Amino acid sequence: MALKTTLIMKKITLLFASGLILFSVTLFAQTKRAILQLPQASRENPTLFSTPFTATVNSVAEAQLAKLVNTQQLKHSSVHKPTVHAPYNLTPYVPIYDSIYYWDWSTTTKNWFTQANGKTVHITYDAKNNMTSEVYKNWSNSIWTSVDSTLYTSDANNNETSKIFYEWTNHSWTLIGEGLCTYDANNNETSEVNKSWSNSVWTDVDSDAYSYDANNNEISQTDYSWDTSSWQPYGEELNTYNASNDEVSVVDKNGSGSVWVNEDSAASIYNASNKSTNGVNYIWRSSVWVKNDSEVLTYNTANKLTRELYYNWNTTKWDTSAEHLFTYDTNNNKTSEIDREWSSIGWVTEVSDFFTYDIYNIEQSDAYREYDTTGKVTSGDSDYYYFNDVLGINNLAEQNENVLVYPNPSNGSFILSLSTVNEKCNVELFNMLGENIYQAKINSNNTEINLGRQPQGVYLYRVLKETGELIGEGKIVVEH
Repeated sequence: MALKTTLIMKKITLLFASGLILFSVTLFAQTKRAILQLPQASRENPTLFSTPFTATVNSVAEAQLAKLVNTQQLKHSSVHKPTVHAPYNLTPYVPIYDSIYYWDWSTTTKNWFTQANGKTVHITYDAKNNMTSEVYKNWSNSIWTSVDSTLYTSDANNNETSKIFYEWTNHSWTLIGEGLCTYDANNNETSEVNKSWSNSVWTDVDSDAYSYDANNNEISQTDYSWDTSSWQPYGEELNTYNASNDEVSVVDKNGSGSVWVNEDSAASIYNASNKSTNGVNYIWRSSVWVKNDSEVLTYNTANKLTRELYYNWNTTKWDTSAEHLFTYDTNNNKTSEIDREWSSIGWVTEVSDFFTYDIYNIEQSDAYREYDTTGKVTSGDSDYYYFNDVLGINNLAEQNENVLVYPNPSNGSFILSLSTVNEKCNVELFNMLGENIYQAKINSNNTEINLGRQPQGVYLYRVLKETGELIGEGKIVVEH
């Protein structure tokens, strides 16, 4: 069960019918901030359940789910939402991407490589903070090499209407494809068409069409492929909802000529807080829905999902198979996801994902790892997010004027000066790996800081009041 579904970078590979051209596009679904990591011990040794969850799927719940199946009230398991590149409106500022860096895990040093293996840069926005362009680069042979880039357009309602994809070949950008989206009056995405560019001609590749009910719930998605002359449907997903607009069922179908054939389905029930508590998945066999697997979901007092427990149906009973565990900080930000399989030796961790946040609850780092049965990390990647600030209700640009760093660049010794702040503050410095390399209390307006033992490079500083309020932040450069 893949856990890596919340990462900021989603590398989507599209296979074009014309010329079988493969290309990957980097999409971003959330807005992120700066760089920080959890301490190594807390990342590697999360508190986990030591025994399997012994409860079985509630028989009443199962009966309710089966009723949904038998009445064919089954639908798509997740409501489709268009990718939105505009950042969230967060106070006291609106975060805007500056760049995103990616690191791989070294099985030799059992830590992250010191050199980033990829980065997304040249990120631009329009006047409404909708992303308009980005470039992805790889670190290869000690230099950064462009790989691909994307241009975006948005309508007056900030809906993304097009994505144009390029790849870097022979020292120039080559157009390879585009995606076009349309929306209804309620800003629900109604269609998406993907095309490839080859020999100076646009060729349709695939498309999706969406429909909605009066409450803007997605009730269908139909997938099409282009067969050189017309659109041919090949997949369909149908959804139903209860009076509270909770999705209660899904049916997935395959197109076979002009006939839709059932493939799989799912049904869910909800508690009084409109949180899904039980689900059963079915597969279509010999004209009958047959139970395949199920899940039981639990929540904390803040209604945050803490556990997804999975079972497999063995023709007579439910057997425990896997679980997803979630933890949160005091601000209800998700700090970890752990994916574990149940085996003869007990719970075995397969995947982990850890997240950190800044003082404004903006996610700032994501560290993903995969493990073998002994608990050794076999692979992993991590993402760190830098951003610029658009002025919000607190004028961050004005706040930065309160902090002066000089000389900059320096040989590692510099003065941090607070021009208008007359209270005790804390200063923190981070390297480009997100590691906190220095922190101290500031008791005077001018504080000397020495990073002479640190390697040359770029470092981030942040000055906070004792209440946690940000006074200023920025970059310093150390050159030996």
